[in-house]
Amino acid sequence: MLYVLLNWCCLSITAFLAGFAFLAPFERLGYRPEKAGGVWLAGLAALTVYAQIFSLFGGVGAGADLLLVLFCAAAAVLLRKKLAEFWKRQSGELSRTKLLILAALTLLLAYGTSRGFMHVDTDLYHAQAIRWIEEYGVVPGLGNLHSRFAYNSAAFALCALFSMKWLFGEPMHAVQGFLTLIVAMQCACGLLTLGKGRRVRISDFMRLGAVYYLTVLFGEIVSPATDYFAMLLVFYVLIAWLDALEAGEKSAVPYALLSLLLVFTVTVKLSAAVLLVLALKPAAMLLSERRWKQIGLYLGLGLLIGLPWMIRGVLI
Repeated sequence: MLYVLLNWCCLSITAFLAGFAFLAPFERLGYRPEKAGGVWLAGLAALTVYAQIFSLFGGVGAGADLLLVLFCAAAAVLLRKKLAEFWKRQSGELSRTKLLILAALTLLLAYGTSRGFMHVDTDLYHAQAIRWIEEYGVVPGLGNLHSRFAYNSAAFALCALFSMKWLFGEPMHAVQGFLTLIVAMQCACGLLTLGKGRRVRISDFMRLGAVYYLTVLFGEIVSPATDYFAMLLVFYVLIAWLDALEAGEKSAVPYALLSLLLVFTVTVKLSAAVLLVLALKPAAMLLSERRWKQIGLYLGLGLLIGLPWMIRGVLI
């Protein structure tokens, strides 16, 4: 459990800084990140792309982690004022009750991530696929050795990046637990506001569904199973999407960024592709305003997210 918490410290810091660096340029479009969960998710997507690109040239191990630390250190220095402003806003919204709940969730899910039952597919190919990426990166023709390696989930590259066997002496498959924590925090922070006179929203029912799913998942979050990984991403995006919709969000930027997270979800599990239909909303908003540059920007970012995954798929 202690190793999981240490791994999460590394993961949370690097993912947050990477996500904040990615979202910083969107301030020019009038968007400013307001929630740490959204920054973390943007960071996880960015780091997954980074890990997949790195895997095209070699194993995703200590070298990839060192390069990531250097990038995050530079980002922390260059964006220090914006980071200070962000955390100042966050500190004003955190009550003692909320902090206690978030701390309890962290300890509970770290405990669950450190033990439990392995998904049957983890023994079959999940752990093996992650180790191949750690040690060799992408291996041409690997899918012919074991057909399930050709499933090529992007989540495996992210797990390899934070496996950190070189540091802990054993592979740490704790990324899924961290994603579970983000979704749990999203649910808790939203449901806590119900006691402050806020009306019940559709997103609250989605949160209740996510809470139920988390209770079912708790016994197996130790396993880096792609099904769970994709489902957690789907819950996060749908809750955030409904929050924005029910709050009357008029800007296309939040919806477009969530659509990019859906592209990321598709690289984790192809069966999530049906949800890309949600991207029609920001597309329609941007087309009606004739914002051609923004349309090109989002299409380019979507291609950037999907291209390393597709290249890996062809090679494998």
